[in-house]
Amino acid sequence: MVDHRLGRALAPFRHALLLLASTLWASCSGPLPPADERGVPNATSQCVVRVLERAVVRDGEAELYVEPSVFRPAGDGFLVAGQPVYAWRPDGVGGASPLPADFFGVLVAEGSVTRIPRPPGIGPIGRVRGVPTGSGAWAFVFEGLDRPSATRGEPVAAYFAEYGPAGWGRITPLPSPPDGRLEISASSPLVVSGDTLQWAVPFTGQGGAVDVLRYQFGAGASRVDTVASRWADGVTLAWTEDRRTWLAVVGLDPEHGAQLASVRLRPDDDRLLPARRLTVGAPGVRFRRPTIAEVGGDLHVAWQRLDPNGRVDAWLSVARTAASEQTPPVLLAHSAARLELLRAAPTESVWATMGVDPITSTQSIGIHRVSRAGAVRSASMPSPYSGPFSALASPSGDILVVGPEALFDPVAPFVRSLVLRLNLSCNQTAAANHRPGR
Repeated sequence: MVDHRLGRALAPFRHALLLLASTLWASCSGPLPPADERGVPNATSQCVVRVLERAVVRDGEAELYVEPSVFRPAGDGFLVAGQPVYAWRPDGVGGASPLPADFFGVLVAEGSVTRIPRPPGIGPIGRVRGVPTGSGAWAFVFEGLDRPSATRGEPVAAYFAEYGPAGWGRITPLPSPPDGRLEISASSPLVVSGDTLQWAVPFTGQGGAVDVLRYQFGAGASRVDTVASRWADGVTLAWTEDRRTWLAVVGLDPEHGAQLASVRLRPDDDRLLPARRLTVGAPGVRFRRPTIAEVGGDLHVAWQRLDPNGRVDAWLSVARTAASEQTPPVLLAHSAARLELLRAAPTESVWATMGVDPITSTQSIGIHRVSRAGAVRSASMPSPYSGPFSALASPSGDILVVGPEALFDPVAPFVRSLVLRLNLSCNQTAAANHRPGR
């Protein structure tokens, strides 16, 4: 592992830069567009989001891009990992020339970037999941492809691997049933659960049947079992403070003859317990990318809703862990091509979405806060990104966002990773009344 010093190149991570208040912040107040048949965000609040720092990830003279599949805090910095990756040498007049880019991700901290090398002996890599496991160590699950992901390679294997200060350690092919494929794009995050790691993933077998497999990784060993069956378009899991694993599955519902899609939630330690249906879609509606946040004694379960016309909205329901109760679904955002959990606190969860702003009709990043009182769209800002971003809350309470910034030079266009550090300040919070969705 080579440590590349950045000097002035990543000085923005040590000192606040330009406050782009005129172009990159906006307060969010006043009414939203009229409700359609599925409801609208329930309230707004007087909040302002400001850009405190703005920096391109650079390694010496090279500007880097890393697909932000994994974006996690790492000490006083962060890790970004995913594929594809690119490296460029800017020409000083708006273009760039490509450089060799054979790495897995980057660690960024206090003015330096460490490129994470590719796992040894592994060919082209596709989708990635990852989690810190303590003392500078990380665990990853990733696809092996038959050709590079930039050329839409097909997955041929999946791996579990460990990485730390000494480099790559254990790299293990994942067992799976024959004659099928792990759908890693629809899988859960890697989750630390006591002294093991858990990961859930849909498996498409013969005839198109889709089961959910749950992998558990321990010290030098792993196991896999089937935790849900049939019709899974996406899955996530969470390990709660009472040491229980909760599973959320989206897809066609067997209780509705596999004709209607639903969002289903249940604890994994009681598979005889009927799954809670947080919502059932109208004909033609599908759901994807569920996410669970633990907030006090509640689970905040969010997902994306795809209507038959291709519109994607973000929804959320609050489920009680101690009782079989949940709120009717509430709409977080229209046109939510991206939905990210920023923070889960004792009394609220905070989310980021990316889509077309209902007021300005431009691409924007929205910040949403959810509590037992309801859902609040706190603020929004124009998005500088040309594609999906990832976001997290830093230990200081600020919000970090990373995503692709495209430079459309007519001769040599290129894309690089742009990092924003945001601050959200609110003068008041508006209560909300949950409104049923369908």
